[in-house]
Amino acid sequence: MGTDGAVRGYRKHGKGNFKMDSFIDALLSEKTDKIPDGEYGSSLRMFNKTEKCYDVCYTCDHCMKRLCFTKEDDKFVGKVLDQEDVYWIFSDITADGFRWENDIIRKDGTRIQDCEIHGKRIR
Repeated sequence: MGTDGAVRGYRKHGKGNFKMDSFIDALLSEKTDKIPDGEYGSSLRMFNKTEKCYDVCYTCDHCMKRLCFTKEDDKFVGKVLDQEDVYWIFSDITADGFRWENDIIRKDGTRIQDCEIHGKRIR
């Protein structure tokens, strides 16, 4: 669920080193002041053997982000490359869902959560 209580949906495409995910706000057609941030989005990820990370490009109707993800314990932590201290963290990953956080993590360890979404696979 998002901070607004909405469940976001996603689909996976591709095999091997290449993956593409499509994200769909389940309530996008019912967008209101209560749910102002609904969007469609897509990400392309590929494992970078040299850097031992996943290179990711995420795009939606208002932005495009490049990230570098590494596995830390049971989480995937992605540094947003063009924003200082901004990280996307995927956790609670199952075959049918995940938790996503958009966090600011300062060099002194201070952590500010900007957004949290729970994704549910659409089949």
